[in-house]
Amino acid sequence: MHITLHFHITAMPLKRIFFKKSLQHYLAAKLLGLTRDDVYVDVACANSPASEIYHRLYGCKVYCQDLEFPEGIHGNVIGGNASNMPLEDESVTKMALHCSFEHFEKNSDIEFIREANRVLCKGGKLCIVPLYLSNKYVVQTDPSILPFGGISFENDAILFCAKGWGARHARFYDVPHLIKRIRNNLNGFRLKIYVVQNGKEVTPSCYTKFIAIFEKI
Repeated sequence: MHITLHFHITAMPLKRIFFKKSLQHYLAAKLLGLTRDDVYVDVACANSPASEIYHRLYGCKVYCQDLEFPEGIHGNVIGGNASNMPLEDESVTKMALHCSFEHFEKNSDIEFIREANRVLCKGGKLCIVPLYLSNKYVVQTDPSILPFGGISFENDAILFCAKGWGARHARFYDVPHLIKRIRNNLNGFRLKIYVVQNGKEVTPSCYTKFIAIFEKI
């Protein structure tokens, strides 16, 4: 696992539409190096416009994937679990998750990294932006939206309740858990972690501090 520091964003004139999500999409596209030759999958994308933007800007073939979509492949829409996608081995060149990897519950984060390794071709890349890191292993939840009976949380995670936050699960890795859950399951991936130093110069609402890039070698 290689840690790369001092990732700096060049200051630029901003319009009101260039908010935190746009910053994530921009960083992912640049770090992935998208081109018209790429087959790109936007993982756990919900209703994000990122894949369509990438198609128009770079000409790449794009797929939208989400658990909420109907099972299977329907045009460029992929439904089902991101840890078991109906894609052939080494059929994808680039993948990204924009503010979604932290919501993968139980061991689905580990399982997804293994699945990404399967579907990416040699030299393919996966971007996770943001990657949430902390000095303690934490799972944040909004108890007001949990299903009846709750959900299972890891016994070794600190549970932080944030009523009104609007999501039921967000994982923040400390270094030991990042090693245990991610680095120890790379299986041919090379991992780089970038630190964004000046995101709030782009927009005060920016919360992107870390970005993970996986490259299949």
